[in-house]
Amino acid sequence: MLSEPFFRRRYLFDTIEFYWNKPYKYKNFLHQKYVVEELSAAEIAAQTSSVKSTVLKYLKLHGIPLRKSGHQIRKARLAYGEKLRQRKVLAHQKEQDIIAKIKDLRAKGYSYEKIAEVLNTMEVATKTRKGKWHRKTIWEILNRKEDS
Repeated sequence: MLSEPFFRRRYLFDTIEFYWNKPYKYKNFLHQKYVVEELSAAEIAAQTSSVKSTVLKYLKLHGIPLRKSGHQIRKARLAYGEKLRQRKVLAHQKEQDIIAKIKDLRAKGYSYEKIAEVLNTMEVATKTRKGKWHRKTIWEILNRKEDS
């Protein structure tokens, strides 16, 4: 088997990565990309100028267990105050500021319904950027459990 530095040699032509060898044929390469870095077969194929079916073929050939089709590394639905960047859930600063205002209004004695009314009057966007604020949404934001 060829060593890792051998198949990592790449050449740039007009900013396009091109592999002279076929790194997807090597178990170590596939394990690193698919298992450790959690890239999809399509993402590995794009990096190696290959196609998804070829990457899947070699994953099976090397005995690397396949994830279910459509496997997501992220949460199914982002909560208000979160955003997704490079497959990582991060804090959405503008939404975090709105959450702080919601908490402040609640501390001042405003009801959930009144807070929703204030946000709608101020035309503060919801997570989906459509629709309106409701008391149930405010309650869910204030009472959700933080992931540790």
